[in-house]
Amino acid sequence: MALLAIVTMLSPAALAAARDTPAGPVTFALAAVTVRQDNSADFSCRIDDASSATATVSIVVQKLDGTPVTTLDVADPQQTNTDLSLPLQVAVAPGEYQWLVYATDGAGLTQTQVGSNTLTVKQKGPVTKALGAVKVRQTLTCVFHYRVNDTASTTATVRLVVTKKGGATALRMRVAKPQPTNSRRAYRLRMKLPPGKYTWSVYATAADGAVQMSVGSNRLTVLPAPFPSASAIARAVAYLRGRNSDAALAVVDSAGALHGFSLDRRFTSASVVKAMLLVQYLRTHATLTASARSTLTLMITQSNNAAAFATYAAVGAHGLYSLAKLAGMRHFTAGGNVLYSRITAADQARFFFHMDSYIPAAKRSFARYLLSHIVASQSWGISQVARPAWNVFFKGGWFGAAADPFTLVNQVARLERPGVTWSLAVLSDHNPHSPYAFVTLEGVTSRLLGK
Repeated sequence: MALLAIVTMLSPAALAAARDTPAGPVTFALAAVTVRQDNSADFSCRIDDASSATATVSIVVQKLDGTPVTTLDVADPQQTNTDLSLPLQVAVAPGEYQWLVYATDGAGLTQTQVGSNTLTVKQKGPVTKALGAVKVRQTLTCVFHYRVNDTASTTATVRLVVTKKGGATALRMRVAKPQPTNSRRAYRLRMKLPPGKYTWSVYATAADGAVQMSVGSNRLTVLPAPFPSASAIARAVAYLRGRNSDAALAVVDSAGALHGFSLDRRFTSASVVKAMLLVQYLRTHATLTASARSTLTLMITQSNNAAAFATYAAVGAHGLYSLAKLAGMRHFTAGGNVLYSRITAADQARFFFHMDSYIPAAKRSFARYLLSHIVASQSWGISQVARPAWNVFFKGGWFGAAADPFTLVNQVARLERPGVTWSLAVLSDHNPHSPYAFVTLEGVTSRLLGK
């Protein structure tokens, strides 16, 4: 009743004035905004105001719980009663926010209603990761595993850059097409850089043009190319295939990879098995008597059969099978007469490549001495071609009739020079006549050595 009395006391003019007093602007945030950190975005808004043609505008950014974060001031007054697009720099941490429109019109009146919408701030740019150190031999293919993390883009253009010590660029690689982000990716490359230590780094440009905000890097080690080369091995294989005998070739290159042909074909071992007898005896006898040293020396350096039979009696067939299992031989068979054991080129080449690891360290130099001091009359074939450029540790074996004892001829060898070790086994049978098998051994070795 008291309020009614007050109202009725106002004059008609006063009531009209009260009805015509402006209420102030009404603001609207017209669209959600998504933007990368520290980048500009267009904030679409509108200020409706019946009494003023312009208004001063500010955009307030707050967390979802209402905590203010920053205010983005618009420099010039903006038109009212029309849709606006305000390009503003967003310098807040990545996350989810609200943006609100505040306005003061030309009459000094502030908004009576505040428009708001969502603001999503993404990371400033992609983050790249080089997923692991890479080690590869020159001329072989390696795989670079990497990842590009980006909350704002689903794809990115990727470059891999290899630098030398000191930062000079050695190689640039651009991945052919945009790659998916946020997943593990792989890039394969045939390595042609010189041997050495490098750093490989991942650079990325997102679909929206943003470049990486951090660069992932890791180590790259390029080792010398495998020896012999693939082309040299191919030439040796082609040569041996063309010879008039039953033959097999196995090569374990300096990277430990096995190559050749007829790798698992079985041949009679002849005296090649004496290298296995030597290694097994040294593995199973703690001390070497003078007599044992003499017997082993005769067996290896002169290929003495009586010494081999005595050694076989000491180690037994079970001893050779134990060594074969240790060496990963897949097709070895011990003979009643040890010289008639059955072997393959692959098993023997692998055995010689890893031989040092099967011999106790204290006895290793003795074994290496014997295998590198075969008498001159038996140092044909591989050793004759490879020396003096290579240190050659080898054993040969042969069978045949009295008129020609070289119809079956085998040689297995390990070749070393600083930084490079490899092995080969050449097994052959039904050679037509001497010195046919010797020529075959020399021809294979020459091609493997690139002569």
